Order: sequence, then structure tokens, then C-alpha cells
Amino acid sequence: MLSSWIAAAALAAGNTPPDTPPSAFRVGTVAFNLPVPEGFCLPEGEDAAAAQLIAASDRDNVTHLSLLQCDEKRRWIDYFLIKTPTVALMATMTNAELQQAVEPELAKGFNSDEIVASVSKEVSDTFRSKVDLKGQIVFLGKDESCLYLGGVFDVAGANGTGYTLAMAQCMTVVEGKMLSIYRYGGGKGRKAVEALMPSTKILAKAIRPTSPR
Repeated sequence: MLSSWIAAAALAAGNTPPDTPPSAFRVGTVAFNLPVPEGFCLPEGEDAAAAQLIAASDRDNVTHLSLLQCDEKRRWIDYFLIKTPTVALMATMTNAELQQAVEPELAKGFNSDEIVASVSKEVSDTFRSKVDLKGQIVFLGKDESCLYLGGVFDVAGANGTGYTLAMAQCMTVVEGKMLSIYRYGGGKGRKAVEALMPSTKILAKAIRPTSPR
């Protein structure tokens, strides 16, 4: 669910061109297109290899896209991931149905510590290096487009690498398919998370189907 937080500890610099074409991805039988937001790039070179490893560490979701800041220094500090739970790949639903089904479960509460511990183990196993993650995932409410979750996470690697990332997540439906938009950025505290939330909604609204469901 949240395995991308480890990226900065595992990456070497890569070369990503400043101009990238619109990105395409597929969820089940539906094809989508997304204009890459200004200032962001599709990963290439070593960044693409690292993104592949990060995606592999998340066994519960399919990662469709990774969009990184083009600025090399902020590439794995400020970025988006777009995912779908594997169990939902072939499901068809409306956003209202998603919210009706999922919001009560989120509002009731969930075991954040268990999720974080599972992510730590999965990423450690994938990267073959011990990684510790500390933080809490919380439900942040909803609007007409998104169910929001978020948190701030402290990451420590076996080699002494440490950093903090804020994360906001928008769960939504586009053309009948469930998508989760994750936005990561620097900062600490709830305000840092809330500052990232609008961009997840903007990105979700920019996704367009290129084939019928």
C-alpha cells in the first residue's frame, strides 16, 4: 500500500528528460491517458529500475504510473504514484458505490501499525536490506471525488540513511475503475499532509479513458 516511501534510500541519480509525452496505462480492460503534470517526469534509467523495485514491494496493488519531480534533487522527495488494488482490477463500480462501501470501514478505524509493519517487511525483503518505517495512516475525510488518507513517515535504513516524507492518498473511480493517487512530499505534521491533498484530486480529474469499459 505504501511501499514507495523507501525510494529515496535506494536510488542513485538518473537522467530524466524535461519533456515527456502523455502517459498511458491500463486497468483491466480500460485504457487511460494522463498528461504528465508540469514539473514532473516519467522515470528513466536508474530511476525506472528503482520504481520497478518499489512497485514489486507492494504485493497488494498494481502500480500503473510513477511521476517524479524533474528536478534531480527532489525526484524522490516530491512524486506521485497511481495504483489499483489487485482484487479490484476487474471490478466495475461508480465512485458513489466505492464511497458507500469503503468510507464506513475507514471511519470505523483500521490497524495502521499492522499495515506499516507489513510494508516495512515487504520493502526490506524486496531490497534485501533492513528498513524501519514509523508513522500512522489516518482517514482524512472525503469530498465528491475522493476518499482521503494520509500520514507522515520516518524512514531509517540499515546504512544509516534516514528521512521523513508526508503522504496524501485519494481513492477514487474513473470510468468504472478504482484508482488510488498517492502524493509524497517533504514536511512534517498534518498541515504538510493536507497541503498535498488537493494535488491528488487534480491528478485524478486529469485521467481520461481512451477505450470504453
